[in-house]
Amino acid sequence: FEASVEAVQDAPRFAAIVDTLEHTYPNTLILSSGDNILPSPFSNSGEDPSLVTPLKNTYSSYYGGPFSFNDLRAGIGRVDMSIMNFIGIEASALGNHEFDLGTSELRNMIAGVNSGSNIRWFGAQFPYLSSNLDFSGDVNLSNIGTNARLQNTAFRSNPSMTAAQIATTPKLAPSCIITKNGQKYGIVGATTPILASISSPGATSIKNPGAGTNDMSLLATILQPVIDSLHFSEGCDKIIILAHMQQLILEKQLATFLHGVDIIVSGGSHTLMADATDRLRAGDVAVETYPFFTTGADSKPIAII
Repeated sequence: FEASVEAVQDAPRFAAIVDTLEHTYPNTLILSSGDNILPSPFSNSGEDPSLVTPLKNTYSSYYGGPFSFNDLRAGIGRVDMSIMNFIGIEASALGNHEFDLGTSELRNMIAGVNSGSNIRWFGAQFPYLSSNLDFSGDVNLSNIGTNARLQNTAFRSNPSMTAAQIATTPKLAPSCIITKNGQKYGIVGATTPILASISSPGATSIKNPGAGTNDMSLLATILQPVIDSLHFSEGCDKIIILAHMQQLILEKQLATFLHGVDIIVSGGSHTLMADATDRLRAGDVAVETYPFFTTGADSKPIAII
């Protein structure tokens, strides 16, 4: 994530940890708080034509081979996205770095692409979530966004779909539902409200109140109706916020204005959180406990990770 050349070694190590966790703990959710890509030699190398054959081979294995791969193309960020697909990310927030190359390249990375009946790209096999961004005015993103409350599986491609259907499969939403073994989890996305000043969101706008500020009380007024709808209308009794606020202190503030939330996954601050059971890399020092527990506006505990 936010990959530099070290990702070549880090990705398989990370995948091995995820495999162990999901095989050890029932109902494991694999979620990201955003900044999954970063303009860099790693993401740029994704457009090397020599990657076409390994991408075809790997997706054939991943999907069991039913797809037609006659026109699959390489592209910037597509290796990053493939790694996330194969690890099994189930939902992600939109961070600021997703927008660094503009919304045309963001679409190129996360949306399916077709040329007639030929499949050129599958896109992200999970939803990117943000409740406080408005994609309706952005020609690159508006037709891959939805305000419908969908299961996270609705954002995936599948072997029965045509190339045109793959290209129009939604990839963006305010929230989604993940259901595992009868348990319904409401997943809500939130992106830093100062996005326009630190990245290139184009015609994607930040919703008010609070656009352009780090006022978490205002952001909470946008998120709370989404949380309430998931809880009361959809029957989700477990609510997780994927919050990309850039500074851990902001997620700590946000938690105090929300009710009905169980977990906040904080993104963008690079704060190293750990406890006594965690083995750190040489030179790393934890600056916060993991998880960090606080209380919401309803005085109930919220874990920030």
